[in-house]
Amino acid sequence: MLRLSRRQMASLEDDLGGLPSRVRTALRNLTAANPIDGDEGRHGRQRVTRIWMPGLDARPWWDPVRVGLGGWQGGLCLRLMKEAMLLVRAGVATRPYERSTSPPPSDYPTPLAQGWRVLALIEDGVWSYAMARRAAQGLALLDRLPWYPGDAMYSVLRASTAIPPHHGLDNLCLTIHLPLVAPRGAALTVAGSSREWRLGQPLVFDDSFEHSAVNPAAHDRIVFLVDVWHPGLSEVERRAWRCIVQRCKALYRGRS
Repeated sequence: MLRLSRRQMASLEDDLGGLPSRVRTALRNLTAANPIDGDEGRHGRQRVTRIWMPGLDARPWWDPVRVGLGGWQGGLCLRLMKEAMLLVRAGVATRPYERSTSPPPSDYPTPLAQGWRVLALIEDGVWSYAMARRAAQGLALLDRLPWYPGDAMYSVLRASTAIPPHHGLDNLCLTIHLPLVAPRGAALTVAGSSREWRLGQPLVFDDSFEHSAVNPAAHDRIVFLVDVWHPGLSEVERRAWRCIVQRCKALYRGRS
């Protein structure tokens, strides 16, 4: 796992003009010597390997309303589905999902799953401007959500494939799946609890819990996947973390 030196941490705090107290506590985990600590509110099934933010509500599944999703997304899901189909028919190539700008946990399969393919607007905080120019509906969704500098993508799980158990690197965000093509039996499992995707019905989960997916059907499952800020973070904390996460990823890219 990438860690910050004490000098880098001090420089970061100077650049930000100080840090909120919870952020400062969490940053101790990114110094060279300290392990993950401060497990206030931690759920026994969470697995965090990069940043642990104390005091955030920890649950595997979340009500979509808590992250800004209400009744408005039904029509958008239809437009997203049409956009995904147009991209595929236009020959825009999907590729296997792999983290490229953050060090993955040591127990990650590489690639995570051959059957998991993506058309990414944003991957691990890095924009694909070529893709964004072709994905107006995806951009329209991002405009309405408190998106986190993680992933925003059309996510394809091929027929008769599965994604093995894995987990995110921190507890700063939640992940939304907006189902666009939802074959019967295709399901997401988070912390041992499974839910099937249903067309137009969003699933929201905390990816710091171990999760996996399966598509036993004869055709692909497609969702629009986007990471959003955990609703327990204040706007000041979000601004601080946005800077910190980008700084850490830049350091990792410089070392890899």
